Amino acid sequence: MRARSYGFLVALGVAAASAAACGGGVTTGGATSSPTPTPSGTNTPSASPTPTGAQHTTCSFLWAALASASTYNIYEVDIDSTLWATGTVTLDGQKAAALYLLNADQSNNFTAAGMATAGTVSITANGTTVGSQASFNDTATLTYFDAYAALKGTSSVLGPQTGTGGTGSFSGQLSDLSGTSPTPGTGAIAATIAGSAINFNTVALAGCQTSTSFAPQDRYARFLENARVAVEFFGN
Repeated sequence: MRARSYGFLVALGVAAASAAACGGGVTTGGATSSPTPTPSGTNTPSASPTPTGAQHTTCSFLWAALASASTYNIYEVDIDSTLWATGTVTLDGQKAAALYLLNADQSNNFTAAGMATAGTVSITANGTTVGSQASFNDTATLTYFDAYAALKGTSSVLGPQTGTGGTGSFSGQLSDLSGTSPTPGTGAIAATIAGSAINFNTVALAGCQTSTSFAPQDRYARFLENARVAVEFFGN
């Protein structure tokens, strides 16, 4: 049975506990207090908060696959509703970004994370309500940078490059990602992380959620919660 819990939000402000090493040579928990800057011209998460009271709807495509007997690899593309329209969306790390987690469990522990803040994806969008049809397609290669410390709340910038990829698709309808019965679509994502091929190809979901902030930490918290939903979906 799925029991929804938001305890992971507290953990965002706490340094990560020791994580098991990720197989296939993937860097684990490698971000330091002074991570390598991303290349010039690449946007990095900003710590500047959005004014109180502002409402933001973010729509997400999410893919997941079994990594071990009890952990999962999660991939998500987040798009702010101001960009949610049929056509090409440009990733900028602020209103649109692609993120991944490796070896995530139901307690939001994970061994590696990355984020792409540049590149383009194609979508079709027919509203933001549950049941609306949506699709995603990415034929171009994205570049990911280490987001482990950013997702753990110990850094406001991304670390060095971790991999490339992101090609894949989604077709289906929007679900309530905070509910207990999201409706899966079809599709998968492929990437190469630290030299290892990773396929996010077992379940694909999509949905739109409203929050009071689009600041990075709120965005990361939502991603981690969506990842937890996907992991619990596996467990059913």
